[in-house]
Amino acid sequence: MSSSTKWFLVILLILSLAGLLFIGRRFFYNPNPSPIISPLSSSILISPSPSPTTSSDDWLTYINNDIGYSLKYPKDWTVVEVDETSQLDGKKVKYVNLYSADKKYGLAFGIKKVGDDSFRPFERSGIGNGDMIPVTSKPTTILETNFIPDALTSEDKIKEFFYRSSTNKEAESQCQCSFESYYGLVDSSDYNSINLSINLLDTSNKILQSVQWL
Repeated sequence: MSSSTKWFLVILLILSLAGLLFIGRRFFYNPNPSPIISPLSSSILISPSPSPTTSSDDWLTYINNDIGYSLKYPKDWTVVEVDETSQLDGKKVKYVNLYSADKKYGLAFGIKKVGDDSFRPFERSGIGNGDMIPVTSKPTTILETNFIPDALTSEDKIKEFFYRSSTNKEAESQCQCSFESYYGLVDSSDYNSINLSINLLDTSNKILQSVQWL
């Protein structure tokens, strides 16, 4: 084999290897990969990134003797009782607001026993635009009944979290009660930019898990 033929084969081999490297980079490397989690669909199956354990060892206990229940909450949070009159029909409305230490997040919770028509556990005229999607990766237990919170989502962003016994008849039947709870930003004026992390549910779930009848 002549030297010119050898050099031709060497150059051809080099060009072939370069071509394979280019093709591999083109089809198997993406400098801006898509998220592992697909856009929100029928349920949120997100595996959240690890977060510090929310210990409830030093939590405080709130007791509502009027309605007859108690719950635990972080010691640096604030509890505010709401006892007002409905502007719709003049009926009493009773619930509590729990605010995070920085007053950035708020959890509203109201509950009443079946047959007690003396008040409503909450009154809300409406919610923001979006779809209710169950957060199946963050189940909790409320009054010994398994419960899955809902996320209000809009344009693939989580706006607020909901716990409503009306969506779980088993919960209402077992506890003989009805309850509503909402968790989200205290200031939601810039609604379009809100995108909550499901890790927030670690705290609200533990608060609602602690609810007990007196």
